[in-house]
Parts: sequence; C-alpha cells; structure tokens
Amino acid sequence: MIINKNLIANISNITDYDLIKDYLFIRVCNLEQNELKDMPHTAIGDLAITYHIVIKSSDTQICSAKITNNLLNAYGITLDQLHEDAMISSPKMIPPHVQTLESMILGIPDEVVESNSNVKMYIVTNEHNSDGAASIFYPELLNSLSAKLDSSLYVIPSSVDECIVIAENKNVKPKDLKEMLYIVNRSDALSEDKFLSDTVYHYDKDTRLFERYDDYQKMVNKNRFQCH
Repeated sequence: MIINKNLIANISNITDYDLIKDYLFIRVCNLEQNELKDMPHTAIGDLAITYHIVIKSSDTQICSAKITNNLLNAYGITLDQLHEDAMISSPKMIPPHVQTLESMILGIPDEVVESNSNVKMYIVTNEHNSDGAASIFYPELLNSLSAKLDSSLYVIPSSVDECIVIAENKNVKPKDLKEMLYIVNRSDALSEDKFLSDTVYHYDKDTRLFERYDDYQKMVNKNRFQCH
C-alpha cells in the first residue's frame, strides 16, 4: 500500500511540486480524447501519455489526482521535466507486470511457454491490471523484453489496461495484427472507455525506436529504394 500523507493531511499540498513529484505516475489514452485539452500530455503516434499523482493505493485500487495545465503552471516546471520525473517514479508507484499470453489464459508457467512456443506473445500491464498499457513506456521495459527475445517487437495497444507484445517473426504478419485489433476494438469484448488505438506499433531492437508500424515500414522501404 502507498499512502501520500502530504496530500491526505492537506490537499492544498498538491500545488507543491517537491511534495508530490515522488508520487507521479503515467497513464496512456487515445490522443483524440477531449479531456486532453486541459491536461499536459506527451503525444506518441496516436497515443497520449498523461500524468497523475497517487493519493492512496492498495492491491485492488488507486486513488489519484490528475495533473492539469493549471497545476503544471503552479509548479513552474516544463512538460519535459514533468515527464522525466514521472518516468522515474511511475515504476515505483505502479510496478509493471509482464507475462506470456498462454500463462495468463491457461496458467502455464512462462518458462514452459518460452521454451516451446515459436510465436511468443506477452501481456504488458501493471500489478493492478488497470491502466496498465502505460507500462510499455517505462524505461527499459521494451528494451529488456526485446533483448530477452533477441528480436524487434510488434506492440498492440489492445486497451488502456494492457498491451500485447509479440516478437517480430516471419510467421507474424502486421496486416493480420491490424485487422485483429480493429475487429476486437469494435466488438462487445471491449467497452468504449477501454479503447486505446487501432494502430499497431513497432519497437526496433537496435535503434530502440518506438513508432507506428506503418511509419517504420515506410522508412524500411525508403532505405531499400536508396540502396538501388
């Protein structure tokens, strides 16, 4: 359990950056959400990272406050500084949780799946399984996973609660991943408030660049053309 005693004792302490910066954490939503006009955010493709303060958390829920533009102005800091500090505190406040898809669904130990499966699929979320998609932006998370798999990655933002990460593989076709994501996003399986994106992303193992798969493919094709 995490208790932000400074805010519980006096909510006006929320305007004191030195008292709240160690309690910062991030969430991710679709960039087109209307509420973003009042919130500082960092856009990555069609995703937006937003910033929040833990007031109190337990194993099952989080009580938090969102950082608004007015609060950012009161802090007298830049968005870059807010982002940098949130990247440090987020994994401490809301630790990530990574497991294979088979382990989550069937209860098979990760090590068994990893030794027997040709297509390795991982669920990236947090220990609360809520608003866990933001965990993919935690420092070193995708880099560690790509190093473990010795592969670049496809990242499917399946909901605000989680992302599916798949090792780049000749048996995995991005077109199929995009079609699957599009269908699931419009099914009864996903409520409207959980929607995150219709876009498949790519993480490059060597350049450590996270971008829309379509943008990655355009660059690959451009480089191929230049080699002729």
